[in-house]
Amino acid sequence: MFYFFSISGFALWADGLSQETNTVTHIINIIFAIGLLTVSILYPIGYKYNDPSLKIPIYIVLILAFTVLTYRGYKLLQDWKMIFVPVFSVGVNLSFISILENYTDPNNPHFVYNALFHILHDLAGTLAGLAIFMWLVYQKGIIQVQQTASDEIQLNR
Repeated sequence: MFYFFSISGFALWADGLSQETNTVTHIINIIFAIGLLTVSILYPIGYKYNDPSLKIPIYIVLILAFTVLTYRGYKLLQDWKMIFVPVFSVGVNLSFISILENYTDPNNPHFVYNALFHILHDLAGTLAGLAIFMWLVYQKGIIQVQQTASDEIQLNR
């Protein structure tokens, strides 16, 4: 269920950043829906049969969602720093997930690092990327508020 809501949320967010509704927007939404359905079917099957390769569609759909989010976010904010969103939310996240594969055996004396890397893949990965996105939106808003206040002061003089 976590991945269902995660992918749904990112897909809806990406759709919300769309500045116009056209054929491309509809196709992307259909791809998100098919991806969500695929993940929702394959993940439980992979869990049941202990087949981690069935997690791959999750990563593909999340990468697609963050690609669309980044592109639409860039078009909206016009800020090159948007590149840091997928770097953290996808790159850093998947880096920690790949490290996790080395610490899945409870008999391994370093198994304690499993919890650490689970925390870091969310905190230093996904959440850091989302925090960067929020900061960029906040900065853009503050700049607009300051510009409006400056314009009002100029008009009152």
